Amino acid sequence: MPVSSRHPARFYEPSAWDSVSCRLCPHLCSIAPSRSGVCGIRSNRGGELYLDVYGKISQAEPASAETIPLYHYKPDSLWLRVSGKGCTMRCPFCSTFKVSQTGGVTTRPATPEGLAEEALERNCIGISFGINEPAPMQEWVEDVFRAARERGLATHIETGGMWTCDHFREILPLTDAVTLGIKSLNSDFLQQQLGADKSTVLKNLQILLALKKHVEITWLVIPGRDESPGAAELKALVESAEAEVPVILLPFEPSFTWRIQDHPPAELEDLQDAHRLFDRWPGLVYEHHPGSNCQDTRCPKCNRPLIRRGFAGLIMTPVPVREDSTAGCPGCGHQVPYVP
Repeated sequence: MPVSSRHPARFYEPSAWDSVSCRLCPHLCSIAPSRSGVCGIRSNRGGELYLDVYGKISQAEPASAETIPLYHYKPDSLWLRVSGKGCTMRCPFCSTFKVSQTGGVTTRPATPEGLAEEALERNCIGISFGINEPAPMQEWVEDVFRAARERGLATHIETGGMWTCDHFREILPLTDAVTLGIKSLNSDFLQQQLGADKSTVLKNLQILLALKKHVEITWLVIPGRDESPGAAELKALVESAEAEVPVILLPFEPSFTWRIQDHPPAELEDLQDAHRLFDRWPGLVYEHHPGSNCQDTRCPKCNRPLIRRGFAGLIMTPVPVREDSTAGCPGCGHQVPYVP
């Protein structure tokens, strides 16, 4: 790789024999010279760590907030959704492998300022990173977010939570909204199939709740997998923080190395079964499926419809905004957990 396409990385420590110890994600890779970490994009060159994809993107396209999905932060808005290479997990059902895996993916050069200007030109309110995991690209994402903030743009990340907690905290002051994608809370499945650590994912959620960041959770529904203990644990964690957090149920679809004959896709009935796991959830639960009627935003207290999502697009009820920039239900005054 040409030297010009590498960028000095942070979050590492020198080690013996010119090795380096990366500290950005929980894998804590010890990387020998001329090798890369688990993510595939942080490499050791002569005893120093470099980010190989700085200034390189595989995709940048406008997407609606609901597509991201981001249901409660400026509904019906348009975002520039940016993808690069690399991930801190190894999901055998990766749905974005064609633009996010490190091998064989075409990229184009970009600059932080250029992406921010592109977002403005394409009538986007902000920039979102999340088609691939943004964690191993932290240096690049931070610079893009700074350029976006300078131009009045919002910022969003979608992450699986496999991010060293201290470094995850560092990017949050530059981030307006976070979608935390939970694929499972079964420790064995996470570790053996996805290369993920459950405790890290939940600790990062606790950080978001403690800092009162705008956070939404996506929950992947995989048929035949009992996730009721994980759902109960997630509910208890959010309730203990006295937060109202939207949960968006995503239907599993086989991709990458998992095939349909072995792993059937989730149907609407599977999402409805999963919905029951979140009875009395303190926030709102949605079924991200075209056949579902559970996609409207309603007041958690009086059930008044505030945002209707359907074939006609979004129909929003005017919600009064208080001096602290939070929204209140026009029916009962309950503080609604979304940013209008």
